[in-house]
Amino acid sequence: MPGDATVSDAGGVPAHWITLRGLAPPLIQVGTVELLLSDSEELGRSSTASGVDVTTTVREGLPHVYQAMADTPEAAEAADQAGAFLRDKTGRAG
Repeated sequence: MPGDATVSDAGGVPAHWITLRGLAPPLIQVGTVELLLSDSEELGRSSTASGVDVTTTVREGLPHVYQAMADTPEAAEAADQAGAFLRDKTGRAG
């Protein structure tokens, strides 16, 4: 955590004090009925504020780990987005 800050200073929510500075650009995929929606959005905002190239996709009505819902169009779209994101960020063709 920055300086002398503590987890309680940040409201106990890691997304309030974690940034991704210096790491590879992240892809955040989250649904609107995800318990961690606000944390995911805050992580995206704080990363952007730190100069990190972050991609955040919020999908209406989807739950936690919707990407693992086998044989659903939403999971297929999430996998396609992740593949395109990785190809773009690594410079590799699909």
